[in-house]
Amino acid sequence: RGCVVQIEDDVVFEVMYTEFIYTEGEQTGLEGCLSVPGKYGIVTRPEVVRVRAQDRNGDFFEVEDSDLTARCFCHDIEHLDGHLFVEHTDHLMPEEELEEFIRRQEEDEA
Repeated sequence: RGCVVQIEDDVVFEVMYTEFIYTEGEQTGLEGCLSVPGKYGIVTRPEVVRVRAQDRNGDFFEVEDSDLTARCFCHDIEHLDGHLFVEHTDHLMPEEELEEFIRRQEEDEA
């Protein structure tokens, strides 16, 4: 049971036998997945997560992060339990709807 989460070009976490030991808050945002190509949905995840895992050498470590990194940990670790992001959304957007959603978001920010 392992996955790789890359949070920056030079920061990669290889996590095996991962467990969440702490979560806090809530964030809602857009997610997609290579397992469901061309579909996207709005998903609520914890804002902050702390995970305990083993590295490739079997050494235990903990890592805590927030925002997109927390979302990535939740998304990818759920795969290990046989779950997909589609279980957390009530509507899947095709790419055309996604483009419209992003355009509206950009207009709201301007």
